[in-house]
Amino acid sequence: MTDQQPKALLAITLGVVVALVLIAIASYQVPGKDMGKLWLEVFKSALNFLLIAIIGGLVSHLIRQQEKSRDEKTARQERERQEQTALQTFRADLLRQLLSTFHRVKDCRRRLRRGGLTNTSDLAMGLTVAHAAPAAMTQNQLKDRIKVYGESMDTLNSAQLDVEILRSEVKSFPKAFSKHEEIQNHLKEMESYLRDLLYEYQRSWQGLLSDPPTVAFEDLQALLDYTGNFNESDYLERFIKPKEHALMLIREDILPLHIPADA
Repeated sequence: MTDQQPKALLAITLGVVVALVLIAIASYQVPGKDMGKLWLEVFKSALNFLLIAIIGGLVSHLIRQQEKSRDEKTARQERERQEQTALQTFRADLLRQLLSTFHRVKDCRRRLRRGGLTNTSDLAMGLTVAHAAPAAMTQNQLKDRIKVYGESMDTLNSAQLDVEILRSEVKSFPKAFSKHEEIQNHLKEMESYLRDLLYEYQRSWQGLLSDPPTVAFEDLQALLDYTGNFNESDYLERFIKPKEHALMLIREDILPLHIPADA
């Protein structure tokens, strides 16, 4: 029962009581022969009152139901708006994190190339060719390159963990992306490429630090692929392209573009 229903019942009850009192008073003043007419009028009036009360109650009920339905619709629309906003925020945050991770990996590659840890010559960027084995380098050159290598691998380790977290986020909230499985696969490929670089680093690190070194930078195939010729690298196929595909799929959910077939 709503708050208005007790008030309506009270009003009807008071109306009936007042009517009965008026009828009782009138019955003392009306001659007996006219009582039939009086009761007929009373019946008509009571019937009209009852109809008015019923119709008024129905109208009041319909109005309350309409208001309730409108309020529920407004509340539902607000919930949907908040959910959509949260969903778009989640997608946009994941997009930004993926871009940020990629830029760190890209900057790390440039740092390694500047440090000479590459097997290609790029005269436009002033990079040097690093074919020399540790024994052929000066002690300072070797230390500098080992330092750059170690610091860069720390950066890649952090990036690999970030990609792993992003993949886990997509897996945990599959309804956030229309092609969540494809996004997961692309992120998994990126993570796999970074893992290969880190595995090589773990295997070779102690050999680079030993005196004399037992590992040469030219033997680090994953590293040289990462810093070498871009167009022929696994770095392009296993990291850059999957990154581009993942970004495209995420952007499609953030801003769907419905392009006509004949466009």
